[in-house]
Amino acid sequence: MQRLDTIDPYSVRAYLRSLADPAYQRFKSNLLPGVSDVLGVKKPFIDRLAKEIVARGEESRLLSVLTDGDGPQSHEETLLLGMVIVALDEERVFELLPSYIPLIRNWATCDSFCSAVPWSQESGAPRALYGEDDEARAYEVRVALVLMLFHAIQKERLSWIFEWIPRVDTSHYYVHMAVAWLLSFVFKKYPQETEAYLCCAKIDEKTLRKSLQKIRELNSFPKNMTRDVTARIKERRAL
Repeated sequence: MQRLDTIDPYSVRAYLRSLADPAYQRFKSNLLPGVSDVLGVKKPFIDRLAKEIVARGEESRLLSVLTDGDGPQSHEETLLLGMVIVALDEERVFELLPSYIPLIRNWATCDSFCSAVPWSQESGAPRALYGEDDEARAYEVRVALVLMLFHAIQKERLSWIFEWIPRVDTSHYYVHMAVAWLLSFVFKKYPQETEAYLCCAKIDEKTLRKSLQKIRELNSFPKNMTRDVTARIKERRAL
């Protein structure tokens, strides 16, 4: 991987194209149906490039694409912007989140970015990031859910998470999947509280079934235990 001499959106775009692997592009495109701007650059290259840009102190020239021009031109450029942002200090990350989140258009960018966001206990869980507006676009809501999954599953936040989930519109497939994924992770950490919640939660049956499936698939518990839990939930909800 050669060094990038000039840091600006146009040079970065050309550099990313030079790293594209046609075989990987076909593989990645199959994982992202409906996404037409995949170049085929493997994520380790993007991670290294992001670290280099920040280490050189030249992130501001790249981040100008957030407010100037037509925005990122490929899946990889959007992901690179995210990886540059998460390499900054936490205060700067949270300043840039409102500009970056609307650029996310697929689950891969969403999940890679959310898992890497620096999140100290002191930063709390800003409600503004969690799609409070019912009209929020699907991937903005998925970002909210996945941020919670990676960073906000704490005892003192359980009631807030449980209150918020029924308000989420799960008609979009990747939002539906994120709710189920989140509930399985909450169960992993707080099984009794999650079982009690799922017995009476006002969530649609499709999302409930997927959540129970994700719980049964957890490797953290004996299979007979998760089968018994999901059976009890179904029995209680049938009463």
